[in-house]
Amino acid sequence: IARTSAAPRRAQATATPTATLPSAGLQGQQDLLSLVNRLDEMPWNAEQFSLVNTIDSAYWRLGSNTPGEADVITVTLPADLLESFFGNNAATRIRRVEVEMALTTYEPSLLDSDDVYFGVLLTEADNPAQTAGMHIQLVQPGVINLAQRSGDQTQTVSQRAVNAVVIRARLERDPASGAITLFFNGEQIGGAIQFVSPDAAVLPTLYVKSPGVIVSVTGWSVTLR
Repeated sequence: IARTSAAPRRAQATATPTATLPSAGLQGQQDLLSLVNRLDEMPWNAEQFSLVNTIDSAYWRLGSNTPGEADVITVTLPADLLESFFGNNAATRIRRVEVEMALTTYEPSLLDSDDVYFGVLLTEADNPAQTAGMHIQLVQPGVINLAQRSGDQTQTVSQRAVNAVVIRARLERDPASGAITLFFNGEQIGGAIQFVSPDAAVLPTLYVKSPGVIVSVTGWSVTLR
């Protein structure tokens, strides 16, 4: 996978006031798209990840067709933002990440260089190069590779024929070891990926090849212990 270039410095995200949180913080499944929709400022370029409303539905558009410094657009929710909304060291309490994404458009010439891809990760808060998650690559129309991603390395573990590139991905974090297990549309993909300790702070992350690949995000959540 291409390395992500350093992103330009952006304003710190700010949120609208929230109700007082319980001392143990919020627990269970939490909707990250609802969280993002409440922000006054985004911790990323809003043109690269933004809400789109149509007559029939709404979704978040991730990606860009404009050349820029980065080969990959990455959207990560910072630890302080998670803390503001969920409390009690929320980034250390993440046990599951779920996302629903669909490939919307892509530049056909990118297929020749295997550059039509996107994915979902957990990122170590103290070391952003340390990641684990699922990498989805379009091989040809109607065929995708599913890969495990660890850091900058990807390993394909399954190839699927699909009518449309619509993904329901789940990352499960083992409460004893911290290892990550991947699920695609409810089916486990490969073995567990060794990751950081189960009490380390981790951050939910989405990414997409840039420019030329656009995906829609209709669900994004974390489950907190």
